[in-house]
Amino acid sequence: MSSFINKIALDSCLNLPEELTYGIEVEFEYAKYSAVRNVLKMLKFKNRISDGWKLKPEPSLEVSDYSGEITSPILHDTEKTYEEIETICQVLKYMDGRNTRRCAGHIHIGSNILEDNVDYYVRLAKIWTVFEPEIIRFSLGEYETVRDTMPKYASAAAPFLRHIDKFEVGLLGEYSFENFAKCFSIEKKMAISFFYLPEDKPFHTIEIRCPNGTLNPVIWKNNINFFTKLILSCRDNKKDWKKINRMYHQIKNDCGSDREIDDDIEKAKLLAEFVFDDEQDIKNFMIQYRKDSPKYLVR
Repeated sequence: MSSFINKIALDSCLNLPEELTYGIEVEFEYAKYSAVRNVLKMLKFKNRISDGWKLKPEPSLEVSDYSGEITSPILHDTEKTYEEIETICQVLKYMDGRNTRRCAGHIHIGSNILEDNVDYYVRLAKIWTVFEPEIIRFSLGEYETVRDTMPKYASAAAPFLRHIDKFEVGLLGEYSFENFAKCFSIEKKMAISFFYLPEDKPFHTIEIRCPNGTLNPVIWKNNINFFTKLILSCRDNKKDWKKINRMYHQIKNDCGSDREIDDDIEKAKLLAEFVFDDEQDIKNFMIQYRKDSPKYLVR
């Protein structure tokens, strides 16, 4: 375990609203698919995990007989949820499962939390555009670099989302949630995806695709804490959205995928302090952002 993970301190629950729901996708390699399937059945029989955890093949991973993806049921902010996530991680590691440089750790967050309010979605697009390098560095989890499959399956979203200013002034059609969903759901394989927002999709979530895969329950919980509260912050009218708007307009013409993902500790701290109201949450974010690299401890 990376030493920085020992410094992350999370409560048993994350103080999320009752109506907030989410789901996760745990990718792995080197554990035999059929054996994992049998163990999941046993865990369900013994009530160690709920019935909604499912195993399925993951095409982006190389060896189909020794890789896969475990998807969660709809999850809530309860102790039982985090116990089940820990059980899934422990079992995969016990079965020689590994989080390789091909594995991702996607999080789906129920879109109901933003109430189909177009203003909230525009805020989310702007804050993501402004802080994408810092968000992605945090989402690397235990690692300093992006996984090999990220450019193909979770490319930078900022070059796409920088067009939100055209949407605001009507150049992309009516300013409404329905039109936001139509305009910004056409690209799925980005760091943040609105692919599942349109009404014709089977479920409605905001998908966070940038996190590296992990079999560490602390990283999972810290990721869930940050991304859910990032989205929740978009509902808070007391936050300084004028500042985010100014920052967005300063960088929107220079937010290509070549931006550094590890360039600015002060900007990362600004993001954490904007998103979180709790000092421990801010500290946990910064610990995972800096990781163990000494070059991030001194400017």
